[in-house]
Amino acid sequence: MAPGPVPIHKSVLQKLSLPIIHHRTDEFTAIFKESLLQLKDVFQTKQPVLIIGGTGSAAMEAAITNTLSTDDEVLVISNGKFSKRWATMAEVFSLSVDVFTVPYQHDLDMNKFTAQLAKKNYKAVFCQAVETSTGHFFDIKNIGKTIKSHNQETLFIVDGITAVGVSNINMSIEDIDVLVAGSQKAFMLPAGLSFICLSKKAWEANQKSNLPKYYFNLAKEVENNLKNQSYFSSLTSHIIALNHILKEGTGDKRQLRIDYAHNCARAFQTAVVEMGLELFAKMPAPSLTAIKVPEHIDGLKLKKDMTSKFNITVMGGQDDLKGQIIRVGHMGYITKENYQRTLSSLQECLEQQDSQFNKSKLENSLTAFETLFDKDYHECFNY
Repeated sequence: MAPGPVPIHKSVLQKLSLPIIHHRTDEFTAIFKESLLQLKDVFQTKQPVLIIGGTGSAAMEAAITNTLSTDDEVLVISNGKFSKRWATMAEVFSLSVDVFTVPYQHDLDMNKFTAQLAKKNYKAVFCQAVETSTGHFFDIKNIGKTIKSHNQETLFIVDGITAVGVSNINMSIEDIDVLVAGSQKAFMLPAGLSFICLSKKAWEANQKSNLPKYYFNLAKEVENNLKNQSYFSSLTSHIIALNHILKEGTGDKRQLRIDYAHNCARAFQTAVVEMGLELFAKMPAPSLTAIKVPEHIDGLKLKKDMTSKFNITVMGGQDDLKGQIIRVGHMGYITKENYQRTLSSLQECLEQQDSQFNKSKLENSLTAFETLFDKDYHECFNY
């Protein structure tokens, strides 16, 4: 039940176990070509979507090195561990970095953000669509429009790793210039692939960028993609499995999958509150739920007990949130029964530390979940 890597359907595992084929054969070229077209539908864009052999952080690095230059002034909206990674990466590549901190459990203050934009002529603004470490859901559309109204030349670079495929993100509507995603989230694959898409404005910036790029040279990748090839060797097994997933997940199916995740999140989050717990994020994401651990509960023991006693994996807090929250994912092959088991095990592990979390709390929680959960997994994921 982690927010990535996520549970994988058995048919996808079967695709991953097929004999290896060479990435320069006609057989794989056809699969690769089709996958690139399908990814445009997922990203809701007409621009090329590139496949990178590397986890989401690889696409994050590519976003920086392919659009920016030494000493460029950039702004990072920071609300947790993964948004901080943007700042760390940018500093590694000798960019001039300002950090606009959004306190945990708060939404972005647009007045203060607008005032910050006015201070400098920022080349780029970095943001998460969803901050995975806190479960916070950012209003990307509003942020993008604010940046554009302030400076048409500023690039809006978004980490959509825990959002693409589980939320409706349209790069043009949200005024996004670079959007990245990863295979181990809503794409329902193991970690190992990442995806990146650049707007026309970002491609223009690419022509001027002087940061070093070799493996992550996106212009070279596009050049090869036009021949239905990758720049370097492809992760063929991953891409064959990706192609299998995308065939059943584009067009109308894409919206069905998004609706399913949103329904899971809404039902689960309501059930958690009925159990007497508090959601950590004030703007909770549809892709994961961060639950605030009561102060008198040992959060590390709670997470450990759920795994050791019930074989259910949830994630805890990171860095200074360690032991203070647990995080449950809403992506991948997760069924209604999985959520019911998770709620039951959560209640039992809580009751072991505090008797007030008794069976009556669980009954109310499960009733609330049952009332709101109205989607069938198999209608959305026809494998």
